[in-house]
Amino acid sequence: MTRAVTAQGDRLEVEDVVNSGVWKKIGEIKSIPEIGETAVKLDSSNLESEMREYIKGLSDQNDLEFTFNAIPTGIEGSNIDLMRGLSRNGEYRFRWISPRLGIQVIWRGEFAYRFGAGEVDTVRDLIVTVIPKTRPIESLISSQYTVTYNANGGSGEMTDKSSPYENAAIVTVEANIFTAPEGKKFVFFNTKTDASGDSYDEGDTFPIYKDTTLYAIWSE
Repeated sequence: MTRAVTAQGDRLEVEDVVNSGVWKKIGEIKSIPEIGETAVKLDSSNLESEMREYIKGLSDQNDLEFTFNAIPTGIEGSNIDLMRGLSRNGEYRFRWISPRLGIQVIWRGEFAYRFGAGEVDTVRDLIVTVIPKTRPIESLISSQYTVTYNANGGSGEMTDKSSPYENAAIVTVEANIFTAPEGKKFVFFNTKTDASGDSYDEGDTFPIYKDTTLYAIWSE
């Protein structure tokens, strides 16, 4: 069965120039450009015919434009503060990570940022443009993620014996063995304590892309 994926969970990070190997996430990502390289071809005309020649090894990378929700300065996790802290004249390593695809891509390059036009009642955009100076380096993600069950007001313990899982592995939701709070009954599991997240019935399956806690949801 084919399981196509969305860009949900994708992120863009920039390497800390002081602490090599430490990556800082640019938060609140909204849209992602095409990633990778396109085939470069040389066009030439000869009367009514056209010749197209593929030039192997010639990099063809467009500038990469990522869009974020702008997080104001002075707030923890502000992506504006992060970008303002980078040198406009410097080159940095940028890393795009797609947990759902199981790959990451790294470039070294320059950057620019700007604020998108906005209406008075909408969230402002922070638009970050990465200007690659190297070819993209693509690699697989080998992360493992855990599944934890939480009684969420009930009692008892549940353990997923298959946890941790490899990235994108299929998780089967366990049958509930928690004891319900007095006067309540089990309904389903959810990724949020108030049932506002993703809901799963016993026996449901889902691909895992991050550490996941499943909370028991109870009703009167």
